Amino acid sequence: MTGRFVTQLGEVIERQLSGNEDPIAFHERLPQRVGRLRGGRDREQKNEKRISNRPMHSITSRPLTLSLATPIHLLALIGGGEFSFGETRAIDEMLLSRMPRDRRTIAFLPTASGSPEYATHIGKYFREIDPTVETINVPVYRGRDSRRQKNLNVIASAGMVYLGGGVTNNLLSTLRKSAAEVAMREAAQNGVVIAAIGAAASSFGTHAPDMRGEGALPGLGWLERTVVDTAFDPEDDALRRLMSLPDADIGIGIPPRVALVIGHDGATEIIGEGRIAVFRKPPSGL
Repeated sequence: MTGRFVTQLGEVIERQLSGNEDPIAFHERLPQRVGRLRGGRDREQKNEKRISNRPMHSITSRPLTLSLATPIHLLALIGGGEFSFGETRAIDEMLLSRMPRDRRTIAFLPTASGSPEYATHIGKYFREIDPTVETINVPVYRGRDSRRQKNLNVIASAGMVYLGGGVTNNLLSTLRKSAAEVAMREAAQNGVVIAAIGAAASSFGTHAPDMRGEGALPGLGWLERTVVDTAFDPEDDALRRLMSLPDADIGIGIPPRVALVIGHDGATEIIGEGRIAVFRKPPSGL
């Protein structure tokens, strides 16, 4: 089934492969269907005409719901954007509003970038939006940092854990299956907002792009059988490569300035100006 639905602040395109197509061929049609990201409505109409003879199912309206491998309260995956230029302002205002009222601390993990200054700048920015919040840098840069009790305590007591952007390899080699990730999972289950941007956001699927090579890395695995491509560019083949993996049934492309927000039941909403792309492999045997 192919689906498309519109939310108040964004738009999802969901298309499923017909039974006689493979995920790679399917993904190659993606630039045609999301032309408005780059070329406006005229390009989208032109591209729709070009694919009209391809086998596709009818369009239906339905929300996107994802299967969660770990219990959460709220998980926000942000495609990218410069907070200093206001590109993620609507997303960040939403995140701050969803924090528990009695927990106004943001635990910022600079693991993907390795930059301690990142927390200082984003903390000042968050405080300009909401003076009641305080941002604490959680210095998890290498494996031993992820085991330090002080860092684990900050994660556990925060109202939001925010993972900054950078390089997937840095984040996953340090956080995946670490004590810090366990603390994040427990915090997510206990009402803490989890937010990640750029490379950090793409790490929450079963696999993530290897930013130092052409392959894929094992991800944090919070989303079942799902892969995520952030800073999404329909002309790039990163999502196509991730979708070719045997345990990836759903592929999500999130462009900059857009966030996919996932609730405790797997239901999603979109914050930001733009739309995401969602692909599904057909059920086996079809």
